Amino acid sequence: MSRTRRASALTALCAITLVGGLTGCGDGNGDGDKPGGGLADKSAQEISDEAKKALLDAKSLRMKMSGTETAGDEPQSFDFAVDREGNCTGTFTGPQKQGSFELVKRGDEAWIKPDDAMWKALAPGKAGDAAARTYKGRHLYGRTTHPMFKELVKACDLTAIQKEIDADKSKGKQLRKGEVTQVGGKDAIELRQKSDEGKDETMYVATEGKPYPLKVQLKDGGAEQTTTFTDYDEPVAPETPSKADSVDITKLERLGQGA
Repeated sequence: MSRTRRASALTALCAITLVGGLTGCGDGNGDGDKPGGGLADKSAQEISDEAKKALLDAKSLRMKMSGTETAGDEPQSFDFAVDREGNCTGTFTGPQKQGSFELVKRGDEAWIKPDDAMWKALAPGKAGDAAARTYKGRHLYGRTTHPMFKELVKACDLTAIQKEIDADKSKGKQLRKGEVTQVGGKDAIELRQKSDEGKDETMYVATEGKPYPLKVQLKDGGAEQTTTFTDYDEPVAPETPSKADSVDITKLERLGQGA
């Protein structure tokens, strides 16, 4: 099985770097005199710092991303519920040729249920066609240490995500505070800045309860990504597929080698 095809099929899962955009705080206080009350009365920098801390303290969350990495790309999306225990469940939809899959992760084990397009992306040529026919409707199983699943560990493990965010010391420019608006029926204060890479970043932070990030938008020319964050501290307990419904990754590797 082609290592390049494996990597390209899962590239968009590295979109957790979008979450890192939450921490690119500006050097100034921003519009500290705008009305709002409570959190909204604080400076843009203070709100951003509190949002980062709330995210780092979360025991679990659900994140939904949709958009493109660069102008002209086909849209990609994922919807994952993750926790600090290494549990994860959700779906990923890539560009048309890469297909989509359902995902279940428990600790250091992972299962993905690819559609036909994804099976063909995971194995080259006739091997991909054969895999799509033979294993249709079944889950591909492997350890998260396997090359196929390494990127899944980053995108589907809250502890790993939080460590990456905490280690990100990048600084954006001119962090500014906007108006209080609503995101998913909750009041949220808008923070805007330009990242080190020149992307326009907008983060919406809950003004009631814990100052959780609720939504992040990134715009870079014609490319745009939106990620929403919900279900903070809700249990994530995915049901793992049975052995009868699973195919070990080594069988697909042998198929790709013509075994």
